[in-house]
Amino acid sequence: MHIEITNLQKIWKPGRALVGKAVKAAFFAAGRGPGLLKDKLTVSIVLVDNAGIINVNKKFLGRDTVTDVIAFNLQDGFTPESGGVWGEVVVSTEKARLESKKRKLDFNQEVMLYVIHGILHLLGYDDHSAKDIKKMRAKEQEAMRKMKNEK
Repeated sequence: MHIEITNLQKIWKPGRALVGKAVKAAFFAAGRGPGLLKDKLTVSIVLVDNAGIINVNKKFLGRDTVTDVIAFNLQDGFTPESGGVWGEVVVSTEKARLESKKRKLDFNQEVMLYVIHGILHLLGYDDHSAKDIKKMRAKEQEAMRKMKNEK
């Protein structure tokens, strides 16, 4: 797997190794690590500020609002043999900074939680019902524990 990071913000300097660990931890938490990690796929992580995520929301989802993360499933036509971009996760580091301060959490962990959340969406997890939210949160925590244990 190739992880492509596009940095369009000045709030956080992306740590490639840290982002890579978050992506891989999400795959493993979802039980999809061994197979997909060996494929020739690319996962795109785009880091933006709040203005950037508003632009993405407006352009692709018709919403004029700030959100923490947006995931785009690009898997139509994707095969492990052909490679290509499997999915894209857009993260607002500005939203992460504000939320981490409000919740008194580590900023890096908040950003990684957003990356994990986006990858889980690409792997089919959702957060629309209480039952789905519970499953998603459990997988997020499993991935965060995996990252913590891999220091």
